[in-house]
Amino acid sequence: MDILNPFICRYKQLTLVLLFQVAVLQIFASTITVTSKNDSGAGTLREAIFNANSGDIIEFSSSLTNDSIVLSSGLLMISNKNLTIKGLGADQLTISGNALQSIFEIALGYKLQLEDLTLRNGKASPSASGGAIRNYGNLIIIRCFFIDNKATQDGGAICNFGDASIYESTFSFNKSDSNGGAIFNSEGTLQIINSTISHNYAGSLGGGINNKSISSIIPITDVVSSTIAFNYAGDRGGGFANSFINYKDTVITTFSSSIIANNTCLKHYGDDIYRGLSSRCYMNSNGYNLLGNSDSSGLQGATGDIVGNSSSQIDPLIGSLDFYGGSTMTHELLCGSPALDNGDPLTQLTTDQRSLARDFNGTADIGAFESQEDLFIPHFDLGKDIDTCLGVVILYIAGRPTDSVNWLKTDKTLLLANSKSYSHITGIKDSIVGEVISEAGCRGYDTVVVSFFDNEKPLISNCPSGIISYAHSITCKAIVSWAAPTASDNCHLDTFYSNYQPGDTFTVGTHEVIYTAIDDAGEKASCSFNIVVKDSVSPVISCLSDITTINKAQLCGDTITFIPPVGIDNCTGASTQRVSGLDPGSFFNVGVTNEIYVVSDASGNTDSCHFKVIIRDVENPKINCPNDTIISNDSGMCEAILTYDLPQVEDNCSGLKLTMLSGLASGSSFPVGETNVNYEVTDPSGNKAYCSFKVTVRDTEKPLIECPGKVESCDSIVNFNLPLHSDNCSSVNLSLLSGSPPGSAFSLGKTNNIYQLEDVAGNSAVCTFEVVVYPRPKIVLGDDTTIYFGDAVKLYVSTQDTVDFEWTPIEYLDDPYAQSPQAVPEVSISYKVKASSQYGCKTEDSIQIQVLFEILIPTAFTPGNSDGLLKNESWELKGIKRFPDCHVSIYNAWGDKIFESIGYQVAWDGGWKEKSLPTGTYYYIVDLKNGQKAFTGNVTIIR
Repeated sequence: MDILNPFICRYKQLTLVLLFQVAVLQIFASTITVTSKNDSGAGTLREAIFNANSGDIIEFSSSLTNDSIVLSSGLLMISNKNLTIKGLGADQLTISGNALQSIFEIALGYKLQLEDLTLRNGKASPSASGGAIRNYGNLIIIRCFFIDNKATQDGGAICNFGDASIYESTFSFNKSDSNGGAIFNSEGTLQIINSTISHNYAGSLGGGINNKSISSIIPITDVVSSTIAFNYAGDRGGGFANSFINYKDTVITTFSSSIIANNTCLKHYGDDIYRGLSSRCYMNSNGYNLLGNSDSSGLQGATGDIVGNSSSQIDPLIGSLDFYGGSTMTHELLCGSPALDNGDPLTQLTTDQRSLARDFNGTADIGAFESQEDLFIPHFDLGKDIDTCLGVVILYIAGRPTDSVNWLKTDKTLLLANSKSYSHITGIKDSIVGEVISEAGCRGYDTVVVSFFDNEKPLISNCPSGIISYAHSITCKAIVSWAAPTASDNCHLDTFYSNYQPGDTFTVGTHEVIYTAIDDAGEKASCSFNIVVKDSVSPVISCLSDITTINKAQLCGDTITFIPPVGIDNCTGASTQRVSGLDPGSFFNVGVTNEIYVVSDASGNTDSCHFKVIIRDVENPKINCPNDTIISNDSGMCEAILTYDLPQVEDNCSGLKLTMLSGLASGSSFPVGETNVNYEVTDPSGNKAYCSFKVTVRDTEKPLIECPGKVESCDSIVNFNLPLHSDNCSSVNLSLLSGSPPGSAFSLGKTNNIYQLEDVAGNSAVCTFEVVVYPRPKIVLGDDTTIYFGDAVKLYVSTQDTVDFEWTPIEYLDDPYAQSPQAVPEVSISYKVKASSQYGCKTEDSIQIQVLFEILIPTAFTPGNSDGLLKNESWELKGIKRFPDCHVSIYNAWGDKIFESIGYQVAWDGGWKEKSLPTGTYYYIVDLKNGQKAFTGNVTIIR
């Protein structure tokens, strides 16, 4: 892809930039020395960072050798200056996050360069990434060791959002619960040169490294001459993973002369490298890489690449993570590693991660480790396996001038030590192993097998084919001759023998002649043929006449004794066999038994005869029916299901046939009444017997009758439903034993009605219910009445019964359920009252109330007359309530206004100024305020 060309030599450019930056900074830098391993205070790293100026170098006192600085009060923030921090060696000084916080954070626009330190036990807060370092600026790491750092989010050791360059450093046993077990790179550039990423863990993507796009900024990762091995991912990309959020974004990763192998992931989807599903997740090779399993990597092999897959993985043959020189751990190359001398022949790197020469043997190795000795496995060839004679002397030579050679048996038993040549004398079978050991201790082996082996069988020629001969008619034997075969062997024939010889005498039958040859090696060969001697005279046999008889009493046959026929033959050995029928003295069943006898001689000649044994059955079968049965009907049915035992039958012979001639089968429903059942039994010979029995079903079930419940009525003529009734059989008779039928006139009070139901079998049932007639209540309502508008009237019902009342309509009533409600109607109205007794019987009556809409002004009233009736106590104006805005005034004889009311709500009681006025005549004015002329006149107070 042309768009990737700018990144092919990126690592060379970044290296030159780094060296230039370091040189420039150190010209003007001041040096601050850390003397205390405490977290804060005088002489501490935290104070040095705080006091340093941009570009300063922070070093450490030699008194801190083999010691640790443990942080306890938060991470070290590089936020306003560029700094270089130089340690005493990654194996000499450690900065620990104390499993409480990350160790460093570099802010955007600033640079931190770390050298010769171990960063351990950094732990990012649950919401943050980067267990050891979180970089937003420029991060340079040289010869550092990152171990046991953890992040709940991304980047177990480093989370990079800026530019990061890592040289000759090791990342191991770091853990991210999310992505990037060692390093998470996003929105930045990441360069890894001469470094080892090993035994790191990611819960999701990228057990070693995750290069992820989270925006339109392209994350770029270059891996050069590094080793990524033994990392694990809980999802995909055990060693390395490209990933993205938006499939349109670009992610670029380039590998050069690096080992990516022996990594795993849970889904086995990109165990070593996971490319990412977007076509813009670029996974590039500058060549000379060793990729153990290329499945899902998307990495196309370039020049010098060694690429395996899940079917044929490449084992890089590297040792365990350990110190093999230098201050950081690496994986050494083992004997025969495919990484040996297969690195980039034009690499610009002069040293490996341990700072040792990169060109041992003239060509660089793949990965972070350059072997400093010849680790190639010696290869040699002792030649092909040999089969030869015993005691032959063979000379074998192996090894280069600088190699040592041992000669062994296959069980590692030493034959000859430290000799490049070995003389061997052949035995029956020997295996010789040559062990060649290089100066580096790499061992090569080859094995040759020397043996004496004769695998060729002897050869037998001219073996006769089968021979047929006929025996003499008297002796029944034959003399047979043939030409004997010959035997030979490629080596030496030891034995040649046979079980018969030509001219031997053979009896009638088949005889196998076998010749066997055995050589000195024990190999066998054989040939065989058959000699068949036949008898040409057939045997003879004669049979008996047919035997006919009847069965023995109570048996289905009889025992028959006879002398069996026996055949005769000219040769001995003839045998007579019964091939059908029974032996003499056997019990012969009723029927026909065919007796067949066959005589056979040894040559297969036969003769046969046959006769019959006939037994006739003259005995009738016996049958015994069950007794007559009387049962009751099934509940609710006019029948009964009866299961009865079938008739018992017996006969001298088996195979009886039982037939029901009439009636019903067992398990049938038998109707009420009598049913005759008849059976017949027949034996196989046609002899028969009969029996019968009677089944009587009686109806013993009473009919069902259900009277209505108590019948209550307020009328003397009472109707009700007849009792419900049914019966298991159809015909029933319903009769009234006591009381009256429906529609009759019943007297007040209680009457008992009794009904009887009887079926045709005489079964009967009775039920009883009450008919109760209640009296209607008696009420008396007052006469119709007339009132003025606004007046109230008391409605009263007179009764001697206990009743409930209901007035309709309910308008203008204070209580429509009272015996004596008060009504204030505004119009003339008719009220109806329903009186209900406790038994629900009702009586109705009504009253008419006429409302007058005129004004009645009394001319006198008698306040305080002490008549005890409280009548005429005030001056009541009838019909005045229709006019709420009326104006009423009263004057005395002198013209004084003694009473005034607007809206005549309270009647004048004949008083003035809280005193009762004397008997006399007073003048009134009543103005209705309706546009009509006011009423005037005199009213007299009478006391």
